[in-house]
Amino acid sequence: MVKIQRLDLLVALYIFCIAVSELMGGKTVPLGTVFGFHLNASVALLVVPLMYSAIDIMVEVYGKERARSLVACGVFVI
Repeated sequence: MVKIQRLDLLVALYIFCIAVSELMGGKTVPLGTVFGFHLNASVALLVVPLMYSAIDIMVEVYGKERARSLVACGVFVI
């Protein structure tokens, strides 16, 4: 049986969210109409809370340096 470590899961979640946000960034969903203006939002905004949570957990559990390394890796992936 394969044992998945928490750090590996956080890294995979973060990289997955980056990839999904890049792929879905151009897709929009209508929010509504205000004073005749049509408001739209990117679908990629739905994965931002997951990305934030992964980084927040990384900072709290593994420290700032490990989180900076993860963010640098994410920038490299983009």
